[in-house]
Amino acid sequence: MGVSIVRRLDAVKNADKADYRKKYYIFRYRQNGKDARAERDAKLFEWVANKKKLTQSQKEHNKEAEFVAEQRLQNEKARLYRNEYDVDTTKKRYILFEDYFNEYTRLHSPKIKKKSINSYLSARDWFVKWSKKRKSLHEITRKNAMEFQAYLTNDALSKFGRPFDQSTIKTYLNRLRLVLDEAVKEGYIRANPFKGLDKAIEIKRKKREYVTLEEYALLDQELCRNPNVARAFKLGFLTGLRSVDIEKLMWKDLVKDENGWHVYTPQEKTGALIRIAINNEARELLGKRRMDEMPLVPYKYSGNSNSILYEWLRVCGIKKPIAQPKGGITFHTSRASFITNHLNNGTPPVVVMQLAGHSDLKTTMDYYRDYNIDREKWAKEYETYINRASATKKLLETS
Repeated sequence: MGVSIVRRLDAVKNADKADYRKKYYIFRYRQNGKDARAERDAKLFEWVANKKKLTQSQKEHNKEAEFVAEQRLQNEKARLYRNEYDVDTTKKRYILFEDYFNEYTRLHSPKIKKKSINSYLSARDWFVKWSKKRKSLHEITRKNAMEFQAYLTNDALSKFGRPFDQSTIKTYLNRLRLVLDEAVKEGYIRANPFKGLDKAIEIKRKKREYVTLEEYALLDQELCRNPNVARAFKLGFLTGLRSVDIEKLMWKDLVKDENGWHVYTPQEKTGALIRIAINNEARELLGKRRMDEMPLVPYKYSGNSNSILYEWLRVCGIKKPIAQPKGGITFHTSRASFITNHLNNGTPPVVVMQLAGHSDLKTTMDYYRDYNIDREKWAKEYETYINRASATKKLLETS
């Protein structure tokens, strides 16, 4: 719908004999190329000289009427943009979410902290990835916002292959809310579909699989049509290395000292180098040493390498779900399996945190994937600790 002003002379008898005539301001509303309605305010007109010249007061009246009409026209346009008439406006229909988001970050960049700008861009990218097609602002519904929240909670994985934590999800939803709050103020949409979603989030994650030690024993890289894909997965299982780290490693990075074979890899957030031990099985897996500039494992993460991995796991007899949408085994599962198996076999959590190169224990525990907790077993184990402490106390008392 659009609105414009036309001015029309009054229809009176013997108009040619009148000293003055009135020209009324008429507000014309058009929708889909047709007149929708027209409105005339009896008090909003200008004087037109007919037989006599306009007086000074009539001229001043005309200036005031023109000013009032223009103000009203702008107000009506604003109401249309805010969709107060419940119709689609051209502005509303064709403003794309991504274009508006980019313009928002450009205009507000002086006010946004440098460390925060990446979270805006990541929120945009994840929403675009989830929506799969370009959406205009008015196409984004509350249901879309809630489905996107569920996607971040249950399905999306960071570039390091782990689910987003609660604070990250809240941040992304908050960024989207801030941008669409501005869209509401500017009249592009009437309500913000993301309002309130970032206030309280209960994380309900899907069960995610891992490879047990018994299942690892079934994995034979020679059964894989690209053995290097299998070697990369097994190396991640044995060392906890991320797939992105494995891709970057060269033979020159593998060195040996009095404590054994090892490589150095940068810590996820701080960038500090941490030592990763390469045990005997991992060293044997890598095979004969090659030239320093050759990749440790000639492997690149891709859709094709995923397909090869999934096929190989089935050939080796792995029965668990496979691929990300099902919460199944992926390349990133190798690192989660490293952490889960360590914890299940009694390695202290703080030690596992250091082996994984994490700076906090919460990050390490996000990787833990064994949901089949034997409560009776651990209750008895705890009882054993108590009995052992009591026996030690009695021994000390009698000595």
